[in-house]
Amino acid sequence: MANSPLVLGPAGERARRRIGELRKERALTLEDLAERLAGLGRPMQPSAISKIEHGHRRVDADDLVALAQALDTSVNSILLSPLTDPAAAVQLTPTLTLDADEAWAWATSDAPASSVMDGPGERIICSVVGRELGTPLSSLKAGLALLKGQCSSAAEQFDNLIDNTDDLIRFAENLSAAATEKVGGGADADLTSVVEEVLTKLGDSPTGFKNISVDLPTALPVRIDRVVLHQVVWNLVDNAVKHSPPGASIRIVAGHVGDEVVLRVRNPGPHLEPTVIRRMFDPFTKRDPSTSGAGFGLYAVRRLIEAHGGRLRMASENGEIFVEIDLWTSLNRIGREADGGENSPAATAPSTET
Repeated sequence: MANSPLVLGPAGERARRRIGELRKERALTLEDLAERLAGLGRPMQPSAISKIEHGHRRVDADDLVALAQALDTSVNSILLSPLTDPAAAVQLTPTLTLDADEAWAWATSDAPASSVMDGPGERIICSVVGRELGTPLSSLKAGLALLKGQCSSAAEQFDNLIDNTDDLIRFAENLSAAATEKVGGGADADLTSVVEEVLTKLGDSPTGFKNISVDLPTALPVRIDRVVLHQVVWNLVDNAVKHSPPGASIRIVAGHVGDEVVLRVRNPGPHLEPTVIRRMFDPFTKRDPSTSGAGFGLYAVRRLIEAHGGRLRMASENGEIFVEIDLWTSLNRIGREADGGENSPAATAPSTET
């Protein structure tokens, strides 16, 4: 009885098709290709090659390398579509599709596919758009605040407009953050005071979230610019607020762990698979489409933390979702004794590796 075709994934289906196309482009018979493979120390019968081309046999890693050599091409040329149409869709997995140029950029780098937006062209676009949006939005907010003072009967409506303008301003700031290049250390900021500033501003908002508990030492100096740290903390807290049910408690904990300062923001939420968590730090990704924002906040946090030599983790356990950032403590470690060293909340917290 004839063999039935195997159920191949998108990469396997593309590989078996490309092997047949490349063999015919080079005017090779099945016997010719088999002879070349034998010369490479990877013998394969012509019938076996035919089975691969017709989807009756899978290609393992050793087969793939030998076939690429025998066909005078690269492994990528077998796994990916030709770059004749940069905008052509290339399905890498059942749930991940990139344009051809993005797929090739990923395949020729050592970065995950989610980082294809991190190229210089995308950074320039983010920087320009963020800058061009930021200035007029700030002017708009100032104008709304002025009108609110002159029209007290519509104060609530103006507050809502100002809040919406703040959302747009943060989006512009996050776009600019996405353009951040790798920078060195040097700038110091106090994490404790920045968290307090963010919570004060959040509490003053008409739609502010009040049920937030904080466990922080007196001071936590870290090697990061204060404005940048403010944006990071705001995005983390704002993300927790948006994804928490009314009346739920959000917890912010921080402390020293060795030469690092660790900040953790926790909020109630459903279990998230590791694959979902990894996508949360991609641009324009939102776990809940009904929430406000463009899905750029956590991506901006990732860019900013990485640019300052820190680490970022996210996990879910026991009905909670938490995001944790690690930053280098500044050389001037004021407040280290007040923190309690290894007995800090962060030091005793469970690992967030996923």
